[in-house]
Amino acid sequence: MQGVEDSVIKGGKKLFSIGRCVLVEMSFVPLYKEQPLFEEVHDCLVELGYRFAGIKNQINSIKSGQPLFCHCLYVR
Repeated sequence: MQGVEDSVIKGGKKLFSIGRCVLVEMSFVPLYKEQPLFEEVHDCLVELGYRFAGIKNQINSIKSGQPLFCHCLYVR
């Protein structure tokens, strides 16, 4: 699902509470209407006891070089 990562995490708190790791695509700039950005999704995962462990596949803007999105790994 695109642009609803925070809703999926909040709706699946029970499942996320037993998980050991999460790999999630996170955006640094809005790409979809009302999309949660990195900070909001990060806060949801930290609240559930996960810690940020790394970034994979970061995509940057060709024009500005600004990071657009990446895959983030969180672990317990």
